[in-house]
Amino acid sequence: MSVADRVARSFPPLACVRGYRYFLRKRVDFVSVSESAIEADVKGKRTLHVVLRVAGGCLSSACTCSAKILGPAACRHVWATLLEIDRRGAFESLRVTERALALGVIDVKAPTARRPRAPRKARGDAT
Repeated sequence: MSVADRVARSFPPLACVRGYRYFLRKRVDFVSVSESAIEADVKGKRTLHVVLRVAGGCLSSACTCSAKILGPAACRHVWATLLEIDRRGAFESLRVTERALALGVIDVKAPTARRPRAPRKARGDAT
């Protein structure tokens, strides 16, 4: 059974539809892959970072988008990443049962790739 099928009940239909569009357009790029964790970048208007981890048969996720306020299951980027995980056959340990799988939350900071700021002008400078 697919990992996405096991957690599908947690996701609202709109997140599934939008996430499926990202998946179809091949906008999910895996950054790092292991049997216990996957990090991916999902490209849309901005590139967002998704992390999925498996520990003790439980799946936890995080995304750098604003939908994380509503919980991981409201995030189309997490859904797109789950579909890509199923396409590639990753997280084999989660495929042994058909039982529903709860989706937990992990707190992960976005990768820092910021541009350096220009130095500020001192007050009173007329230049």
